[in-house]
Amino acid sequence: MYNIISGNRKKDRRLKHLLEQDKERALNQEYIHQIRVHFQDEFFMEVVYIPKEKINSFIDYCLTRNIIFLFDRGRTIEIMNIFLNKSKNFMANDQITHLTKD
Repeated sequence: MYNIISGNRKKDRRLKHLLEQDKERALNQEYIHQIRVHFQDEFFMEVVYIPKEKINSFIDYCLTRNIIFLFDRGRTIEIMNIFLNKSKNFMANDQITHLTKD
């Protein structure tokens, strides 16, 4: 009852939400690493045309396409198709971001 009146309950929920986000982000980073190791930098640079320094950002960009789910199930061809389809948009967005920062 005290937590409800004092506002601590709202703070507790916010803290719990932030902790869940941190856990999810850490798990995503581990998957990004695993996916990068699996496909190797050469694939990203020579086939998908993503610069080496942007590979992790690119994989993160593709997470919304359920690549973790696909990776867990060994569906690498589908992941490769996603990478090939998303690379142009990623690089175009990256160029726009650089232009707006200058």
